[in-house]
Amino acid sequence: QKSKQDIIDRLKKVSEERVQNQRIAWFVLTYSCNFACPYCYEKDVEGSPIISKSMVDKVFSSNPNIEYIGFFGGEPLLNNNMEIVKYIISKAPNAKYSAITNGYNLIDYIEILKSIEVLNIQVTLDGARELHNKTRCLKNGLPTYDRIIDGIKKCIENEILMNIRTTKKT
Repeated sequence: QKSKQDIIDRLKKVSEERVQNQRIAWFVLTYSCNFACPYCYEKDVEGSPIISKSMVDKVFSSNPNIEYIGFFGGEPLLNNNMEIVKYIISKAPNAKYSAITNGYNLIDYIEILKSIEVLNIQVTLDGARELHNKTRCLKNGLPTYDRIIDGIKKCIENEILMNIRTTKKT
């Protein structure tokens, strides 16, 4: 009969093997966001720090075989996240990438997105322009719809795969 320590040792080994064989990593870059959506459930964690290079290094040192990387958070494609996004890509330039984003800064990220294999960029639109701009405006109250559409068009022009998520607000 196996002792309690034998079982613990075996579970540790299985866990270490799983980590080493993990092929997927999702990075929460920050919980901060440039939008002021009234229904946001993450607004109370505003001001969260950006993930650090040392945190990224820990992920890749525990598993250098990551093949698929996703970005999300509050808003992962904030302009002040660009350096850490580039750093992650430098660690896994041949990985396949996805992001869940509000789409406002897609235009600013287009050169980065063109340089990697993108499996999917998910952007949410809350309906047509007028409705969307009521619920998905910038923190300063300015509208976002037209800039998001411009970013979507740029992605399509560059054959970057998109998933447009729509919501119906009443």
